[in-house]
Amino acid sequence: MCWACHRRCKHCYEGRFRPYVRDELAAVIAEAERNTPLVLGNLPERMTYLDLNDPAPDGTPREKPGRIILSGGESLLEGVRQRVTYPVIEGLVARYAGNGGVKVVVQTTGDLLTPAIVGDLLARGVWMISVAGMDDFHVGMEGEAKQAAAKAKLSAMMQAQGMTASGLTAADRKWLDEPGPLFSFFGATPDSWIGKLWPRGRSWENGLSTATLADNFCNRWSGGLNFLHHRHSGSDFTVPVEGLAAPWRMAQIVFIHDTARLPAPPRTMRAMADWAAGHRGRLAHPTVRNFLGATFLKQALYELTPDPKALQQPADDAAFAPSTAAMWVWYDTLRPNLWRGGRQFPENGPATRNLLNDGEIDLMVSFNPAEAANAIATGLLPPTVRGYVLDGGTIGNASFVAIPANAAAPGAAQVVANFLLSPAAQAHASDPDSMGNVTVLDLARLSAADRKLFDDVPRGLGTIPAAELGQPLAEPHPSWMTRITAEWERRTSAG
Repeated sequence: MCWACHRRCKHCYEGRFRPYVRDELAAVIAEAERNTPLVLGNLPERMTYLDLNDPAPDGTPREKPGRIILSGGESLLEGVRQRVTYPVIEGLVARYAGNGGVKVVVQTTGDLLTPAIVGDLLARGVWMISVAGMDDFHVGMEGEAKQAAAKAKLSAMMQAQGMTASGLTAADRKWLDEPGPLFSFFGATPDSWIGKLWPRGRSWENGLSTATLADNFCNRWSGGLNFLHHRHSGSDFTVPVEGLAAPWRMAQIVFIHDTARLPAPPRTMRAMADWAAGHRGRLAHPTVRNFLGATFLKQALYELTPDPKALQQPADDAAFAPSTAAMWVWYDTLRPNLWRGGRQFPENGPATRNLLNDGEIDLMVSFNPAEAANAIATGLLPPTVRGYVLDGGTIGNASFVAIPANAAAPGAAQVVANFLLSPAAQAHASDPDSMGNVTVLDLARLSAADRKLFDDVPRGLGTIPAAELGQPLAEPHPSWMTRITAEWERRTSAG
């Protein structure tokens, strides 16, 4: 929040974090007072996240309050504390009260903490005080004995005011699952917090950083770890990418219908089977050997399985049969009413789209929310087609780029990955005249200028508004698709 610090540590990643006095100190505090309201004003309306590891009974991830870490410099320095840190805390708590909430963390070196300051922080709604000076790089803290003594003193001070010690570490980052108010301790180490994280500032100048272009692709030890999980795009078919790939486009299941022939399409997979029974041959899905056909069945599985959250785990023998039994009953009812009696299937999405365009079917599945708009614009479908999402949501995932271990130019590959994630490239790719992609970026977190790039993209006839897409359902573990495909092959080959 502010450059001012009472220390000039040799491992610091920013050279401007240092002591300031008199006019210099007044200037950096005044700068922070001007800038922090602008930062608060540019934060998203809700500071929440969707916990993929804690699904609701219907399988959708629960919304939980996220955290904002306030640091310096030294956020508790005299002057900074009263004029910058306290107003920021109060502003954050007020902004998100009744709007999802937020968990505020104040990071400090620890040596300025007093019982009065701890009380001030708690009174303003701080959820955690994180003491970051427990290492040999902070002068006066060298050696385990000094660090242990400091921890004991500070622990007693904070416990006296009802705070509890966090039971987690940097290697186990589920802090948000712990009830506050909490306190924690950490310090810099050559191998992690400095070596691969801070290739700049005094850490770089003093030869402490060993980071190279090969390090920190996407993220490793940063406070933004897992930031790619926005809209589930941090995992590839529920397998975490662990910073080894970067997303560049979103996909989500939608259904496309011709309003001239089907003005009110079915809104659930159950209703789809009922509609098909009265409109034999007017629905088709690609062969389940094709990923789109397999996802058609996975979408039905989400709706019909007794325990949707089980789909995030591998499909072992014990889980597969009971989880899919209702879906196969549903499909056995649906299949005879499909195009050509369910004896033949289109090879892929484009082949299914041709059937819709030719008037052979009235309803199709797609993995591209922009397909209707793109197809209208290019003349592949009539202007009467529209896309929609089922009640309860539909499956979504992301496309990724990664760098092979034997890449000839990994640095250049990182440049490409960064370009694909840039607002300019994402906005251009979202244009129906370009690719019509759904962006992986959170538009609420963009600057006004970058958001305008998306606002200025023409939205063609048939475009599904982003609000109607909603939060996509997480892809089941990839083993479900493998087993569903094999079982479908067995069933359809038997007649």
